[in-house]
Parts: sequence; C-alpha cells; structure tokens
Amino acid sequence: MEIEFEVNGRPGAEEVREVTLSVGWHDPARHGLDVIQRIWDQAPCTVLAREGSKLVGMCRAFWDGGRTATIANMVVRPEYQGQGIGTRLMELIMGQLAKLAVKRITLDSAVGKEAFYERFGFQVRDTVTPMILRREEAGTEGAEGCTGIGR
Repeated sequence: MEIEFEVNGRPGAEEVREVTLSVGWHDPARHGLDVIQRIWDQAPCTVLAREGSKLVGMCRAFWDGGRTATIANMVVRPEYQGQGIGTRLMELIMGQLAKLAVKRITLDSAVGKEAFYERFGFQVRDTVTPMILRREEAGTEGAEGCTGIGR
C-alpha cells in the first residue's frame, strides 16, 4: 500500500499514543488523551504519514508567531523507517515553516539521529546544554494563563 502525506492533518490522540509508544518514547497518555488531542489540534503545522488509515509517521511544529519555531514529535514507526518517510515529513514541515517566514527552527534530536537532521541544515550546538524541567505532578490550580503578564 502507498504512503500518503497529509499537511495540517489532525491525528487522534490514541493514534499519537500508538506511534509514540512504537519507538519506545514515554506514554503521552500520562498527561491525558484530552491534552494530547488539544496539543495536536492547536499546532500551527502538522504533517502525517498514513498507510491507508494507519498512522505510520508524524511531526508537528509550534511557532511563536514571529521568527522562531520548534519541530516536535518527529517519529516514524520502526517497521516503516528507512523508506524515506521521515525525510518527506521533514521536507513538508520545513515547507510549512517557510510559508510562515520562520527564520530560526529548533528541535531535539534523539542521540544518534543528529546526521538525519544535519541533512536539512540543522547543526549541533556545542555552546548550548540541553536542559529540561518536568512538572509531571503539577496541577492547574490558580493557573490563569499569561494574559496578565507585562501589563
């Protein structure tokens, strides 16, 4: 069966979960499937790869509305890797970001996959240390958003 690509497609949260788990990443359902669905529904750029109705690859980007975007969730099911699907996902998401006039694109690469992204012009930065703060248990009590900041 042929792989079809869908620009700005909206996958179901359970589909996202299945593809994510297929590569051994953490289960996104720990955040709630409703959160996963909202993340993908609100992403300004997405690209999906399907074989029939089966989601076999995906990526999304979030954008600051100006010059900078980040590519996230770039993943292809292991049994479909090495067939050019990841390359096509990247070409399509980069094309979407070009239409938005994005000048700076960031992403996190899995260790050992850096050469794949270097083919698209990404560079490993020796002067930056990747850091993360996880708030897995944080609730939303008192969360009013950022609308009051800077007033």
